[in-house]
Amino acid sequence: MSVNSNNQILNGDFKHFYLGTDVAPDGWVLADGGSVAKESTIKPVGANSSLKVISDASGNRVYLSYHDDGVWELTQRGKIVTLSCMAYATAANTARIDLYNGSAQVASAYHSGVTGWELLVVTTTITDAADDVNAILYNMGDTTTVYFAQVMFNEGGSAFAFCPHVKDHLYEQTTLMVHPVSLRSGTSETSTRGDKGISVSYLYPEYQNGQMHLNMPIPTNVGGKPIVVDEATIYYWTDNSDEYIDACSIYSHDGSTGDAVSVVSNATNLGSGDTTTYGNNDILDGTPIELDPVKAYVLYITTAGMDAADDGVRIYTVKFKYHVKVHD
Repeated sequence: MSVNSNNQILNGDFKHFYLGTDVAPDGWVLADGGSVAKESTIKPVGANSSLKVISDASGNRVYLSYHDDGVWELTQRGKIVTLSCMAYATAANTARIDLYNGSAQVASAYHSGVTGWELLVVTTTITDAADDVNAILYNMGDTTTVYFAQVMFNEGGSAFAFCPHVKDHLYEQTTLMVHPVSLRSGTSETSTRGDKGISVSYLYPEYQNGQMHLNMPIPTNVGGKPIVVDEATIYYWTDNSDEYIDACSIYSHDGSTGDAVSVVSNATNLGSGDTTTYGNNDILDGTPIELDPVKAYVLYITTAGMDAADDGVRIYTVKFKYHVKVHD
């Protein structure tokens, strides 16, 4: 019988914390009190980062649970599997890992408590009728701190050296710069940015308050997995204190009905009160949005105070950052 030594855990190196570095990393769930955080200093040699797990003062144990949306149950039933993880602790009986095999929770030995990194390993057989399999990282102490890194889940009775999941690359964030190409009203010119010394194209509303429609050329899904947009930063220039960007909004458009629904409206009054300034602003204001795979998305930028044939507001580009949401 062949043994699959590939890692079955996504984001096992805790590289991605798209919801924030003080909440559970992507794919993991925090339970039983306490807190977690991304750690970039205390980590094993060669690791991208580690996960800091702090128990609270109420005596609650803290654990992170990883469940693979039913995939493990379908592919691992009846097989011997091994969960391994590097752990850092300074006290005994605090850090350990467990593997729920469908009927029972099997625990590894505890970290010795001698300050430093140790490999924790637990091996078990997934039951033939398993409908739930979980990898669990425990901090069993009271007001203590432990660290975990390089979580590996593989078939067979032995722990393998850590390697990322084959789909971990899908987590990587993509940056896309989009330049405006049309206006509802206005014109297009070329300008030299004095602060950068480069020639760039820009668009501006002319004579009247204008509205720009900027398509978001981002795929709404990859391999059936949805796209999450983490950032949408507009780069702009304003000339007069009373001519400014009134608002920036992202709308979704239903392909069958054509209805436009506001997803987010932000970045209001950009450049208002300023004289000759370059600026940028994240339209999402730090709150990611998940794209609906059956809808199209458009960015609307409106201006205010435009009362003459000038270019008091210039729109240069919009920077999108997005990633594939591997976990549902």
